[in-house]
Order: sequence, then C-alpha cells, then structure tokens
Amino acid sequence: MVQEAPTAPQGGHGYVCYLRETDNQWVVIDWCYFQDSTKLINEKPLLKDNAYYKEMWFSFNNEFSWSNKQLEFATF
Repeated sequence: MVQEAPTAPQGGHGYVCYLRETDNQWVVIDWCYFQDSTKLINEKPLLKDNAYYKEMWFSFNNEFSWSNKQLEFATF
C-alpha cells in the first residue's frame, strides 16, 4: 500500500529526478514529502520501482528538453 504524503495526499508536488550515471537509471531526489536525505544517490530506489511517484512528464538539461508524451499543436 502506498503511504500518502501528510501535506499533499492528492498530489500536486514537483520533484527532481536524476539520471544516475553508474547504471543509467532514474532516481528521485525529493526534498519535501518523502525525503530520504540519508541515502546516497547509489542507494536511492529507482523511479520506476518507487510507488510514491508517478510517471515522469518531461526532462531537460542545460541544452535540451524532452517530453515523454507526443505533443500536438492546434491550428487556428
């Protein structure tokens, strides 16, 4: 069973995901609701295995941004 965040049980939370260089896997770096600051990056659970978080919508770095969904533009 997924434990709800006491301050935002219905969501509405942004968080950072980091592409771990050692195994090329996404991990969550959350400083608010489900903080795990005692764990090192290589000890954090994978995003895909972490029931506290939903799918990633987009990602970016200092040059590019990516969406995990196909974008559609309406013409007027």
